[in-house]
Amino acid sequence: MNEKYFLQRTEPLDNEAFVEEVYRVYLKRDSDAYGKSFFLHKLQNGELTRPEILSSFLQSREFNFISEWQKSILGLPSLEIMSYHIPKTAGTTFFIALTQVYGLDKIAGFLDESLAVSKGVDPQTIKVIHGHVPSRKYFSPAQVKEIIWLRDPIRRLISLYLFWKSLPRTEDESLHNYVQEKNLDLVEFAKIPQLRNEMSQYVGGRNLTDFYFVGIQGFFKDDLTELGEMLNWPEISITYENTNKHNGYNSVVKSIMYDSHIMNELIHLNREDLELYQTALYLRAKRKGISNSLAQFPLSPQQGQFQLQQV
Repeated sequence: MNEKYFLQRTEPLDNEAFVEEVYRVYLKRDSDAYGKSFFLHKLQNGELTRPEILSSFLQSREFNFISEWQKSILGLPSLEIMSYHIPKTAGTTFFIALTQVYGLDKIAGFLDESLAVSKGVDPQTIKVIHGHVPSRKYFSPAQVKEIIWLRDPIRRLISLYLFWKSLPRTEDESLHNYVQEKNLDLVEFAKIPQLRNEMSQYVGGRNLTDFYFVGIQGFFKDDLTELGEMLNWPEISITYENTNKHNGYNSVVKSIMYDSHIMNELIHLNREDLELYQTALYLRAKRKGISNSLAQFPLSPQQGQFQLQQV
């Protein structure tokens, strides 16, 4: 949208409504509490004008990222599936399943804030995008089926932490290297803003009912089968990929889960994700015709081991 027109259109709005509208139009999401408070304070104290706030949004990394992502999707006329890969939710395994259905040459990734297509492939033929791309409440690609996988937030966070700890350091300034360099413990890791309620950040304030399919990592095989039936996919051979290489993974996870202090901290830091996950379980139960969402969980110790699947 033209910035001059936007400022004219929003002139009658009070400061709070103005800030909310900037988020909605330019970042395609509702405001977060910290950002909204920051910009409102700047406006009300006269430290920034509305044009200056708009300019700061237009220069932000998030705006550039979202703009490139939108252009990537809108430029793919054959696109059928948008797969949002939240780290440590069996996304790599799902990618392998997608390659069995569509072929690697029909799948694009989204890496380093740009579309990644196999060499020699015409982007016009791409049918699937799969990658670490955040969904946005105010941008839904027309005719594209959006798929996302979620996981128990606490187990996902623990898995991500142990996975990062098991990786070798690199020379870049990545968050992974920061965690390694500072030797952060799990709670310190969980306090990093980019990692708090990370699943909710990917969902971007949308209702889960907006998605074509919301799968649960803990029921991956069953949910993948159900999704395949919905889309008339051929039978898929599941191979679990990107497994957690941390030494003694299952025993470490269990010891953390029994530590009430750590668990209380993780729960406090990820309440949004816990609520999101409960909603996903409810929707799955409704989809399956199960009256109690807790009845989905396996009761036997053998079946329960899948909840600790190292993915």
